[in-house]
Amino acid sequence: MFSILYIVIVVAAHGFDVYCDYDLKSYYENAKVTISDAEIAKDYQKSLRRVTNDTARNLAPFTGIIFAVIISVTRIVFDWSLRCIQSLKN
Repeated sequence: MFSILYIVIVVAAHGFDVYCDYDLKSYYENAKVTISDAEIAKDYQKSLRRVTNDTARNLAPFTGIIFAVIISVTRIVFDWSLRCIQSLKN
């Protein structure tokens, strides 16, 4: 369970990183499109902000380990406590 959770967290962060880079590069490819400068500036700044605020995506492998351990240990304790309760009933 730990490895599955870890992989999901890291892959999701990487996927969002790829999406942000693709979105930013689309402004360079569509530079010849006639859109008002104010509209380009607003959308471009939003996309650029997503790419530059990447601390969480860069730290995803480390936070992924922490969250995966917490969730895995919680699941193990929960399963163990259910088995103990069921054995007490029998």
